[in-house]
Amino acid sequence: MFDIQTEQEIKDRICKNIKSDLDKSEGSIINDIVSAISLEIVNNQVFFKNGFLSSFVETAKGELLDLRCKEHGVYRKQGEKAKGEVIFRGDNEEYIIPKDTIIINNNTNLKYITLEDTKINQICSVISENIGALYNTSNPNFNLIKQDNNIKLIELNKEILGGENIESDEELRKRLYFIVSNPEGVGTVTDYERWALEVDGVKVSKALPCFYGNGTVKVIVGGEYGSVLDDELVQKVQDYICPLGEKYGQGKAPIGSTALVTTFEKVPISIRIEGLKIEDKYNLDIVKLKLEENIKEYLLKTTEVIIYHEIIGIVIESYGVKDFKELLVNGLKENRTLNFDEKGILEEIVYDEYK
Repeated sequence: MFDIQTEQEIKDRICKNIKSDLDKSEGSIINDIVSAISLEIVNNQVFFKNGFLSSFVETAKGELLDLRCKEHGVYRKQGEKAKGEVIFRGDNEEYIIPKDTIIINNNTNLKYITLEDTKINQICSVISENIGALYNTSNPNFNLIKQDNNIKLIELNKEILGGENIESDEELRKRLYFIVSNPEGVGTVTDYERWALEVDGVKVSKALPCFYGNGTVKVIVGGEYGSVLDDELVQKVQDYICPLGEKYGQGKAPIGSTALVTTFEKVPISIRIEGLKIEDKYNLDIVKLKLEENIKEYLLKTTEVIIYHEIIGIVIESYGVKDFKELLVNGLKENRTLNFDEKGILEEIVYDEYK
């Protein structure tokens, strides 16, 4: 589409077009001048090629892709900070921990900031220092940046969730293609799905018309691969599409239409592994941790059927696993079909007679 000639090709062509008997051999003045000119032409070719490719949505990147999307009224999602609640434990219940106190998760070295003044043994809201999904945590090991003898322990009271990454080029490009190929109507199925995808944190959406009767729409939203979203984010989508109560009619949905937003329903998956054997010199705790991560990733990407034999394959191919006798999924040796609004979530892995 846009071929770049090499420096030597350009140099040879220029020298060929010089109608003179002057010396053009390597090291001559003319040769040196032509080499410098050829190199500059190559650099300009690269510059113009990058500019040419940046004019297309398919090949534009970063700010240039933002500008192309802006032409269609589509803007990159800027991500969200994670929020949660902690409790500072200590003996002096009148001791005040000021707003903007910084705590750190020793497991990840990520920092969080308190949102209000609080006292010992009282609930305090915290927010992540920066945006990003890596700040989400349900099992942190918190500590203060500056040691305080009045605080003996920092407990997690409410999971820290809601952190979202800035939308990637590929995600933004995919969303733009969806919007362009499904132009806005007057409340069609694709309208509701598009509106849901405009909210930070929503990666998957499905609209079901007339689900609760005429004039109603059920909108199911999920994160990556349809992962279950927290209540706060679901409410955010609800308020964006069709706020209920006094603000009814001020969302994206047409007046007279009522949309109810939900996330995927959790389907607890319990796995029992009997007679697990691990390879020599492997740590059992690490093997079990890797096994749990692999099964969680499989369930996250599964949208229709949890296949029993695929889970067997994951276990036998997992880090450090040598063999096992038997495996049950929710007490059975069979597949589990998921409804359109269900998502399998690993509840536990029970090990019998492992060694």
